[in-house]
Amino acid sequence: MGADIVNQAMSMGSMIQTAMESLVSPTITAVTTALFTAMFVGKKTEHKGLAGAKTTIFEKEIRTLLDNGRLSYRELNQMKNYLEVVEKADEFHKECGYDKVEPNTQYDIDWFIRFFDAASNVSNEDLQKIWAKLLAGETICKGCFSLRAIETLYNMSPDEARLFSKIADIVIDEQYIFYKMGSVGEEINKKYGFDAPALRLLEEVGVVNALIAEAEDVIEPDECAGFQCGQYLLLVKSESSTALHYKMLLLTKVGEELYLAFHEEKDNYAYLYDLGKTMEKELNVKVGLYRITGYSDADIVQYDETVNLMDE
Repeated sequence: MGADIVNQAMSMGSMIQTAMESLVSPTITAVTTALFTAMFVGKKTEHKGLAGAKTTIFEKEIRTLLDNGRLSYRELNQMKNYLEVVEKADEFHKECGYDKVEPNTQYDIDWFIRFFDAASNVSNEDLQKIWAKLLAGETICKGCFSLRAIETLYNMSPDEARLFSKIADIVIDEQYIFYKMGSVGEEINKKYGFDAPALRLLEEVGVVNALIAEAEDVIEPDECAGFQCGQYLLLVKSESSTALHYKMLLLTKVGEELYLAFHEEKDNYAYLYDLGKTMEKELNVKVGLYRITGYSDADIVQYDETVNLMDE
């Protein structure tokens, strides 16, 4: 029995070494190596060669630590879970491009230790992908994910995470959920999974503020109001001066941070299409739906005016 456990541990040690050697992103590799050195090697053994090395003899080190009782099997399993997150973060780095990492960035090791403490206890693959986005995002843009974001995500159940992932598909301008404009809003939101029970749950999780905020856009005949969702833009116009009064549910600060990790760019404009059709019917306005093509130097949305998706 004891031999089986040791053999299993050695197999995991070999897997950890292989995983470390397979990482491509220099930033992810350096951060992970420094973290493991600080947590498992630097303070527990006399071996100092681990820091700064991309390829290391993890299997031998792990055997030594286990034999000396300085590394528990629970910690070994945490390393395994964490490296599964790291490998996924490495893939996200490949997609984003390594050149987006600011050179000579001084990372906060305490943030990564807190991240490890949380992510290393997660074995659910879907949740690991979210954790991987946090890790990739923090290494690309230091400070974009707070310690509170780590805590909030750690306390989410898989069902709560799935709900927020679903709701992330209908978040407007990366900041709020459209709630109501006259008679428009509630029924459409229900169709896409956002109803009163969902609101209460997301409020308890800490990602949505249940207090209803209000806004008003006054549009003249030559102007329009815009609602962006993902890579699509809904523009509302009127033949006369019109005040568009609407209600919304704002994401909390940590909700805005986690939205960046939960949202996935999809070639799907169904929500904005349904919202636009209902606006045209109920509010006597003209609506256009366009694909966003980019942003100007002043961060102004640019879109393809030649194809109005509302006409399809």
